[in-house]
Amino acid sequence: MKRRKKCQFLALDTVNHDILLKRISLHGIKDNYLKLFKSNLSQRKQYIVFDKSKMDLKEVSCGVLQGSILGPLLFIIYINDLCKASKKLNSIMFADDINLFLSDNNISNLFKNINEELCSVHEWFKINKTFFKQ
Repeated sequence: MKRRKKCQFLALDTVNHDILLKRISLHGIKDNYLKLFKSNLSQRKQYIVFDKSKMDLKEVSCGVLQGSILGPLLFIIYINDLCKASKKLNSIMFADDINLFLSDNNISNLFKNINEELCSVHEWFKINKTFFKQ
């Protein structure tokens, strides 16, 4: 039986360029400096090699450059307000890892609250055109 390969997307791949540029400008970066960031994000191309087949070169429409110094910083700017998506969940964020926590002595309350809060987090992901690996 041939083993199927699973495609995985990293969080850094999901960054919407327009939203990121708005967030960068909210941090006070304007004019030529903002154009520099826009230039860094635009006109990048990539291709995929799968089972010795090379796909056509395509323009990258989202994501930040991985392996760069700026990539993780830009991602942090992008997700920095994710912790505000929920009023009850506590969060720990490091690079592209996000952990959300909630505790309650009553298990029924815990399930109810965590489901409500995860809906709020899910809404943040939808608004920010972001998806995550399952």
